Order: sequence, then C-alpha cells, then structure tokens
Amino acid sequence: MDRLILMTGGMDSYIIWRLEGRPQGLFFDFGHPSNQRELASLRKIEGHFGEPYFRIIEKEDLTPYEMSGGYMPYRNLLLFLWSSLEYPDAEILFGQVLEYLPDKNGHFYRMVERIARDLGRRKLRISVPYGRFTKSQMVAKFLAAGHPASELTGLTYSCMNSTHPPCGLCASCMSRWIAFTNNGIEEERQAQPTKSDWYGQHGARNSKFSPRNLWMYARRGLEAERAFRAAKAMSKQ
Repeated sequence: MDRLILMTGGMDSYIIWRLEGRPQGLFFDFGHPSNQRELASLRKIEGHFGEPYFRIIEKEDLTPYEMSGGYMPYRNLLLFLWSSLEYPDAEILFGQVLEYLPDKNGHFYRMVERIARDLGRRKLRISVPYGRFTKSQMVAKFLAAGHPASELTGLTYSCMNSTHPPCGLCASCMSRWIAFTNNGIEEERQAQPTKSDWYGQHGARNSKFSPRNLWMYARRGLEAERAFRAAKAMSKQ
C-alpha cells in the first residue's frame, strides 16, 4: 500500500508530513490564486531538504465555485477520488486538525472509502492522525520532536489572500497566529488580529454545527483566548 499525504504548502500538512517521516506528497493545482504561493512553499521545502518529495497534479480551475470563507464544494471529495485513481492501493494522510466540516469528518472519510471501493475497485484508506489536536498542540508537538520553528515560518504559507507578508486577518492567518503565539513564535504580518476579528471569522466559517462538537468549539475558543492574553502581556513589556 502506498503511503501518501495531501500537501497544501500550509502549516498543518507540513507538520504532519514532517512528523510522519516525510512521505510522498501530492499537490492538486486547481488554478486558485493562492496556488502559486502554495507551490512556492513546496519548492522551498524540496530545496531545503534537497529531494523532490512532491508530485504536482493539475486539474480544472474550481475558483468560480468557491463559497464564502474559502469553502469549495466537493474539493476534498475530488482530491481523495483523484488520488485513488492515481494510486489504486493507498493510505492518504490528510491535514485535518480539531475541526468539523461537511468534508472533514470521519463519516465523510468512510463514505469516500466506500465509493472508491465500490465504484472504482480501489483500496483507499484516509487517515487523519492528528484530528483531535488543536493547531497550538500541533506546533508544540513539532517543536517537541526537535524541529526548529524556522521551518514553519520560513517554509510554510497559510494566507487566504495570498499577500506578502500575510494579511494577518483572514481565517487561516488568525489560526496560524494563535498557534504560533501560544508557542512563543513570532512572524511578520500586515495586521495584528483582535478578538473581534477572530470571533467574526470563526462565526462566518462553514463549520457544520452540532451540539456534540461543543467540546471542540470550547477548546478552540480557550486556545484563542490564551493567545490573546499572551499577546496582551507581551505588548505591556
């Protein structure tokens, strides 16, 4: 069975790729404006380690179908099914952390595996080894494994607006800022997020609300509050 990881050039997939021993990576180029930034990150990673780890697969532009908050219908479904066409017997590592979206949950993964098995005669296994970790915990685990913070700041990119330096206010930037701040990592950005920015973005996301996920929302909220307290304390020094 091939062991692969879907890469984005962002922090989550990079940390998983690093912690799981740098497996073969796949990047699907949908023509989105942010893809060039993500591809640049992947090239940086390959240059840093001196090996061609990532396969780039070009597909049709899905940008016209993007919804508010950056959600793209069927994107992950297509990613997994295309991966299974390319690799008929594969375990796909996926960069889900503590979140619950229509296409980021255990029920969805098992459904896609059944589709690949029943319609494509493919052996597909979707693994999310850090699905119960927050982003702050992911960064902490990365650092505890002996990897330098400079890899995260220098090799990965997460801004949804594709600015340089990152905008600091989109959902991806704020999640990254929270994880970095809680681990004492500083990074240049155009703006410093506030609580209002974070809670406004959090409420606008396409998260599939369920009472059973209240523990998840509480953990993410506490993590954000911890970061804002840390930032406030630093500003007073």
